[in-house]
Amino acid sequence: MKPLKNKNQQKFQFKYMSPHIKSPKQVEYSITRSLSYTTTPLKEIIANYSEISQSNLCKKSFRFEWKKEPKNVLIIKKWKDEKTTKMAIELINYLKKLHLIVYIEPSTSNELKEGIPFTETQKSNLNELIDLLIIIGGDGTVLHACTLFPQQELPLLLAFHYGTLAFFSVFDFKEYPKQIKTVLKGNFEVTVRARLLGQVYSEEKKLKTEYECLNEFVISRDGPWLSRLDCYCDDTFFTTIQADGIIISAPSGSTAYSKSAGGPMVCPNVPGILFTPICAHSLSNRPLVFPDCAVITIHIPNTSRSESAIISVDAKKQGKLLRGDYIVITTHKFSLPCVNKINTNTDWVTGISAILHWNNLISQPDLQFRSFDHFENIENSSDLDSDDHLGSDDGRNEDLD
Repeated sequence: MKPLKNKNQQKFQFKYMSPHIKSPKQVEYSITRSLSYTTTPLKEIIANYSEISQSNLCKKSFRFEWKKEPKNVLIIKKWKDEKTTKMAIELINYLKKLHLIVYIEPSTSNELKEGIPFTETQKSNLNELIDLLIIIGGDGTVLHACTLFPQQELPLLLAFHYGTLAFFSVFDFKEYPKQIKTVLKGNFEVTVRARLLGQVYSEEKKLKTEYECLNEFVISRDGPWLSRLDCYCDDTFFTTIQADGIIISAPSGSTAYSKSAGGPMVCPNVPGILFTPICAHSLSNRPLVFPDCAVITIHIPNTSRSESAIISVDAKKQGKLLRGDYIVITTHKFSLPCVNKINTNTDWVTGISAILHWNNLISQPDLQFRSFDHFENIENSSDLDSDDHLGSDDGRNEDLD
């Protein structure tokens, strides 16, 4: 089976002069990074005039600037949670004082209507309307909010937790006046979190459906037998997996299900796609990290014992792969910009330490070295044969009887 080639495949194009060619004067050149999966290729010049260094290639931080003053704010709160309902009412009143237009999710309107008046509206083009997305809740609420923007560019995300630190929700709700003022001014650091796009094709190479995820896609067995899955990278077959399933995750999802299955934890700034088998029937099977430009295809061969596999998207069951079907997974052209508390690296290492308690060792007392001065005193004593010197001064022989 040769999967259908994905026309949206991302490629890197490098233009350079060979460093092995010597000339009286070096020719000027540049290196261009081209993200060809977008409608209009985004080209970013990362080096000019023969200057190449790792600092050019490593993007430590991204800064966010408003081109126009933000006006429309969408608030998403944890569903059916009384505590976050009160917080949302407090936040809405504050935003109205700043003359901002506030939108709320229809499913939570009944929770808020008694605390604050609002006008119901149905908007299908949220990406063209919303300037700022504010979350009150944990990481699950953030994952839900992303589903409100299918195949759309996501607005800036500012996420608040209410006591329990989360990877996405890095701000305590008590800080909201300060953080909102900072965000409205602009010029702050953000983490650009990559998302994944999954396209399901039939054996006849017809597109059946599409899914989007921020954390991971999970292709898992749908029955008592192990899943048999053929795996391709850029249309090149590289292995057949016999396992409970496979997790294909974005860097943001590396601290979720993938970690539980033995996958590596990857900082969100690292561009990549994680490939983590679940309980593989092999001693040599190990997780992999592909570049973000890779096109990963998972196919159920007709020889598979199982008739289907379950597709889960960000911890929610969405559909099935039947025999002969395959799913093509690529990096999504629309990422999620998230406001940093400090910067991407610091926020991430703080998260794995505070949330996951990574390498949290139990403290041991300092090693105490025993002084041998008293032995010297014994040697210098003239009464060495006395019974007073039998046994230990620290009483370690007292309980021998």
